Amino acid sequence: MLPAYRWSGSSGRYDNLKSVVLRRTPTLEYNPQFLDFARFYGFSMYLCNPYRGNEKGRVERLIRDIRVFLAGESFESLEDLNRKFAAWLNKRNATLHRSTGHAPIELLAKERLLALPAQEYAPCRIVPAVVSKTALVSFDCNRYSTPTSCALKAVDVLAYPNTVKICCAGKTVAVHRRCFDKNQTIQNPLHAEKTFAANQRSV
Repeated sequence: MLPAYRWSGSSGRYDNLKSVVLRRTPTLEYNPQFLDFARFYGFSMYLCNPYRGNEKGRVERLIRDIRVFLAGESFESLEDLNRKFAAWLNKRNATLHRSTGHAPIELLAKERLLALPAQEYAPCRIVPAVVSKTALVSFDCNRYSTPTSCALKAVDVLAYPNTVKICCAGKTVAVHRRCFDKNQTIQNPLHAEKTFAANQRSV
């Protein structure tokens, strides 16, 4: 889920969800990955105060309106949903706003938005680890296989939203679908075959 925010130049106002801030007391602690994201693109973060709905009411009002739209329509497919939502959004953007007295589409043309850097931000968390003697890497309460040659070596685990990459000496040695269960072993059959062959040679 994307964090709710409101842009103001090169800064954003955010709600207190875990993807932005981990805790506020005793000291403020931002989510390190989101903080890295903000530094990469060069924008500032400002948090809404707890229990101050007036600071983010306009954002949540739009979410309520989207829910009303979804509840009042039926859709034959994802493409049908996207088409109807685009039509609804165009209508909303052309409607005069009661606070500004202008349609959002008119004000958008006057915005001086800053362009994002051409380089893309890699949405991953890097965690150092050591491969076990059975060529497994522990990450987020699960174990991921690597080639036998990586046993007992230091590696970096690159955790993407849906993928886990394991790098050794700067090279990718294993790629797995990320598992969100616990105490699971995610094994590449080719890694297991190499481990078995190595054990057979040692007998």
